[in-house]
Amino acid sequence: MIVNYLLQIRAFDDYRMYETKLSSGQVSLWYTLMSINNKAHWQKWFTAANVVLERLSGLSRSGIVKNRNVLKQLGLIDFQSNGRKATSYQVCVLYTSDGTQRSTQSSTQDSAQRSTQDSAQNSSTLVKHKQNKTEKKKEKSSSDDSSIKDNFEKLWKLYPKKAGKKPAFNAYKRAIKKGVTNKQIQTGIVELIKHQKDKKYYPNGSTWFNQARWEDDYSDSSPEPPVLNKPVPRWMRIHQVVEACGHDKAQALVELRKEYADMTAEEIDRILNPEKYEEAENF
Repeated sequence: MIVNYLLQIRAFDDYRMYETKLSSGQVSLWYTLMSINNKAHWQKWFTAANVVLERLSGLSRSGIVKNRNVLKQLGLIDFQSNGRKATSYQVCVLYTSDGTQRSTQSSTQDSAQRSTQDSAQNSSTLVKHKQNKTEKKKEKSSSDDSSIKDNFEKLWKLYPKKAGKKPAFNAYKRAIKKGVTNKQIQTGIVELIKHQKDKKYYPNGSTWFNQARWEDDYSDSSPEPPVLNKPVPRWMRIHQVVEACGHDKAQALVELRKEYADMTAEEIDRILNPEKYEEAENF
């Protein structure tokens, strides 16, 4: 790999001016790696011991580790650990081939002209760097998607009523993007199982995730006042069962007929949507 030292330096300066502000430690480490790679005759991968980097950059051991991680995330360098041996480094090329001729011509002019042309050519010299950033973002996005799916599978395995997995997963992804943690969701599932002993009243998985039911508060459910054996009104019972069935009216009808043999789908609909029938009766 042959690197045009002048173009690389100018592209790096453009990056610092137009893209991202770098700390003095990050700049020092980048120039140190450039110098070492120059002496190594521009090998794609070269090794550099930490003690050498410390002396040339003026950074501490922890400073080198911290700043090289930042430079890697920005797509300016790459590195690989070799165990007890010196770490391998790669300085990413920041300029493009179409910017080479322009930059070479510009270097023959006086400093004022070169400064003007540098501003106009900024987009071409940074194309390579932007490509590096795009590739790394794609890799990170792929890794994040895999991690999200793995975490959801663990929670889905814990949730007791596995119905509606795909919409549940979509709701889970939205919640994670909003800042909800896996610990919050896991705690919510555990609390549901702990306080709702009758499994037939568990909401479907899709309903539970879509309604963010990990936010349910069970603290007021105990201690409970003495039970007076007062019968629950029929309309209230309909609401309770429909809710427990995840608003699946067909399933709710099956459950309600165990208690009310004369229960019909129309009666359930009338209780849930009274305004619809009121309008019809007014005509």
